[in-house]
Amino acid sequence: MFESFVSILLFIESKISNVMIDWTTINKTQVALGTVLVIVVLLLMLLLWIWHRNSDSSIDLKDLICSRGKLDEKKFVRFGAWIVSTWGFVYLIVEERFSEWYFMGYMTAWVGNAILDKYVTNRNEQAAQTGAATEGKKK
Repeated sequence: MFESFVSILLFIESKISNVMIDWTTINKTQVALGTVLVIVVLLLMLLLWIWHRNSDSSIDLKDLICSRGKLDEKKFVRFGAWIVSTWGFVYLIVEERFSEWYFMGYMTAWVGNAILDKYVTNRNEQAAQTGAATEGKKK
């Protein structure tokens, strides 16, 4: 009976030791960078929330995902993608796997997105103005 109890304890201990962290293999720089990252993100979120709640401030966090008080799908998806890609960007830096190619890809994606959006918006506004001018001439 005692041997089976000991074998069960040894089995449990072996499973727990596989899950436990071996602190001798952890890179202290990564832990420090991760800790600093979490602190900075929390402080920035707190600061944004304080500014958002201040009635004298022009910052409204709803503007990140809403247009004219309603949820804007394009803004919502773009903001979500920005959060995910930025977190991946930071993860690569913390894991020391970051290269200039990741940076170029990240900047190309976001700057290209902004330029393309402005171009499409301007084209749509010009088309609307041209259509309104054409309608005015017909009358």
